[in-house]
Amino acid sequence: MGGNSSGWEEVAKLDVHQDWVLDVAWSPSTTVNMIASCSNDKTVIINTSTDKKNWTSKLLHSFPDAVYGVTWDQNILAVTTANKKVY
Repeated sequence: MGGNSSGWEEVAKLDVHQDWVLDVAWSPSTTVNMIASCSNDKTVIINTSTDKKNWTSKLLHSFPDAVYGVTWDQNILAVTTANKKVY
């Protein structure tokens, strides 16, 4: 939008983590909207919606360390953590 934020509209707010959100990834699925988010709170949360306005959030997993990244490959989610592991 050329740096002008007046063209943006907040559709939903996903306030589901207890610490900094470090990464988010939108699933490439065409049947349901799915966003994975990870945080310094050591969790990965999956947020799903059929209309992009009403979201359901579910804890996918709690890890022993902060979770730095999430990325989708089709329907598989890869997760990276502070202990240099990929799950």
